[in-house]
Amino acid sequence: MNKKLLFFILSFVVISFITSFAQTLNEGFENPTFPPAGWHTKNILGGVAWMKASTIAHTGTGSAIIAWETLGGEDWLVTPQLNISIGDSLKFWVRKFWAAIYEPDTLQIRISTTDTSVASFSAVLATYNVNTFPNPGFGEYKINLSTFSGQNVYIAFRHYDVNGNGMYLDDVAVFGSVPVELASFAASVSGNDVTLSWVTATELNNSGFHVERSTGEDSWNNIGFVEGHGTTTETQSYIFVDKALASGIYNYRIMQVDFDGSFKYYKLNQEVEIAAPISYALSQNYPNPFNPTTKIKYSVPVDGFVNIAVFNILGEKVANIVNTTQKSGNYEFTFDATNLASGMYIYRMEAGDPSTGSGQSFVSIKKMTILK
Repeated sequence: MNKKLLFFILSFVVISFITSFAQTLNEGFENPTFPPAGWHTKNILGGVAWMKASTIAHTGTGSAIIAWETLGGEDWLVTPQLNISIGDSLKFWVRKFWAAIYEPDTLQIRISTTDTSVASFSAVLATYNVNTFPNPGFGEYKINLSTFSGQNVYIAFRHYDVNGNGMYLDDVAVFGSVPVELASFAASVSGNDVTLSWVTATELNNSGFHVERSTGEDSWNNIGFVEGHGTTTETQSYIFVDKALASGIYNYRIMQVDFDGSFKYYKLNQEVEIAAPISYALSQNYPNPFNPTTKIKYSVPVDGFVNIAVFNILGEKVANIVNTTQKSGNYEFTFDATNLASGMYIYRMEAGDPSTGSGQSFVSIKKMTILK
């Protein structure tokens, strides 16, 4: 099918309106009238212009569309006058018309602080190759507008091509100052470790995140801090690992803190459970042989006294690894043999004491080798 014929099937007639007052912006192009109230178009070189499409959209059923012009086209879609505050950003969704590559085809985001004449849009905020936009589906783009804080501005979407691709534009919005726009917050469990991961869509003056934990029986405890990325409109990912937890149920939240000290809480919407082991266990150390450190894992099914000691081949105790009362759970200990000579050693775990009601008695012995 001819490209232009298909384009006009998906398009509507353009009607122009102009306004001169500042306002907020959240436009999804759902109204049958195009351009929307306060918006207007500029068709510099003649031919096709920005129009309304009613079959392809990011949300709803409507979007704005600009096709290609065989001999070259320059077409502008201009917002109403907007008042910009510090932290404001422009967000919009785009999709190229054809999945194939047709160049040249560019979209520029320009801004004017005076009027809507083409010459006044001297500030270029961004330039995109339309052929890099997705198809199928829409892609999201964001531009920080804080530079224009306190000013009334017009924003223009300038499309230029020579027999290019064409594109759709939808869900154009200017959204305000948000310390952090959190996209996700999740937790996963591995043994007795909980890994917290969160993603931010945007950040403004973000100093970082205090990580807090609660057992549900006590108040929130600060267990760490993760530095933020200041101000950014790019997606950022964060990870924090809460290690060596006893069995039980935990709640987590992060406190996002600005550079000025203001803060906001984000609570994980699920409880995290560290399951208690069903039996005592002492694992083989790893690595083995080792020099100078190795890891020893063990499990305690009930609260009680635990002793893990290291002996040489003569049966002499050379180190105590654990010698205390511990809650039920899975544990890991790093043993440092820097002060021991090479050779074979034995480590022995004793746990539980039926006479005190803390559980069954348990004894396990393993061998390990130090190679220096």
